Amino acid sequence: MRRQRIYLHLLEVFFFFREVFFAFFAFFAIFLAISLSPFKGENYRAVTNSRPYYFQKYFSLQ
Repeated sequence: MRRQRIYLHLLEVFFFFREVFFAFFAFFAIFLAISLSPFKGENYRAVTNSRPYYFQKYFSLQ
């Protein structure tokens, strides 16, 4: 009887960690899909090019 309770507890722990892992994997997959998505806004390249912000602000040809 005691061995059965120990096995049941180990099974509950396993299922708990499996749910936590699946939740983490789902959030990570959503984050990866957003960050690697080719469907960004049209100002995405203007905002994220290699020059820093102050360079664009003071040395742009506008």
